[in-house]
Amino acid sequence: MRMYYLGIIGALSSLGQGVIAKLNEHPSEFKIVFKVDDRYPKNNLLSGEFRNLEQVLTHNINPTVVLDFGIAGTVFERAKFYRDYAMPAIMQCAFGNEKSDILRNTSTIAGNDYAPLILIPDFSIIKVLMMKNLKGLLNCFAGDVQRIRIDILYNTERYNNQNQWLYWANVINEVLGKPTGYYREQGNTLDCGLVQYGFMRINSLDRNEESINLQVFNSQKDTIFRYEMQYNLLSSRINGAIKVLDWYLYQDHHKPRLNNLFSDTLTELV
Repeated sequence: MRMYYLGIIGALSSLGQGVIAKLNEHPSEFKIVFKVDDRYPKNNLLSGEFRNLEQVLTHNINPTVVLDFGIAGTVFERAKFYRDYAMPAIMQCAFGNEKSDILRNTSTIAGNDYAPLILIPDFSIIKVLMMKNLKGLLNCFAGDVQRIRIDILYNTERYNNQNQWLYWANVINEVLGKPTGYYREQGNTLDCGLVQYGFMRINSLDRNEESINLQVFNSQKDTIFRYEMQYNLLSSRINGAIKVLDWYLYQDHHKPRLNNLFSDTLTELV
């Protein structure tokens, strides 16, 4: 059995800790060679703990792949880092066409082949299935859809919802034949073409719980479809991250090749 060497970004996050626990159940298959989180008090080479990626680079540690669960604020800079240094990575993020093109066309510093970069809007299998099913439904009712309202109640750590929801709004609007064109954020509401989101943190929810209420309205403002769910977002994300890792390692996608950039792979796997 081959041994895979992994790096974990956002190692102290709930998702990072959950995935690490899963990987540690298979010590003959996975070895975590470094963990990065800005909340570590200091670097610790013996335990492979670092405060940023640049510090990993100085020690010449070469993972089979990096699992990136880091904060959203610097996610594009980290994506460029992986491309620059030909470091394979699976990231929880979504970029628009402009940033995706930059990543696709970035040359590595060493001039080698591009390392694979897999961009996943959200690792939650349940959430991805919900959006996949909505997309299928809208293919049937596209001509009669006037507005889609999605309310998200959450209680999660370092929660950042905008990038993933903007991505799915773009997908939905394309299905409806009306590209987003713009988005507007006002308080807890995000308007993206025909899609409107409402966000609210609810402390009474269990830690890492998420509740979603989805409604599709027709031109007469009647509700033609409604769906509600409440689930453990953390557990669903852990399962999704492991699923994408398995796909990457065992389907031979880890071999370097030109412009090896994947987007929203999890939708194809569930």
